[in-house]
Amino acid sequence: MKSKTSFKHESILDASNVKSLLEAIGDSFLKGRLSFSDEDGEALILDPKEQLRVKVTASKELGKEQVEIKVRWDHAHNKINSEPPKID
Repeated sequence: MKSKTSFKHESILDASNVKSLLEAIGDSFLKGRLSFSDEDGEALILDPKEQLRVKVTASKELGKEQVEIKVRWDHAHNKINSEPPKID
């Protein structure tokens, strides 16, 4: 299987299939490995870390509605702290 550096897929799905897709992505996050492949057999494999940066946006404008979920992480050694620093 060839390795890719990016992956993009677009389709029209019903709500049930969107739910299944999101559940599959969620399960992959729990396993610590996301593998995206296309009809050519090429795959993009991602290895998420424990600390993930999540951004959710939603909008509604002129009859169009959308929800975007963005999850990011880096493999650098600097760990993002979820607590503010102590200042005396």
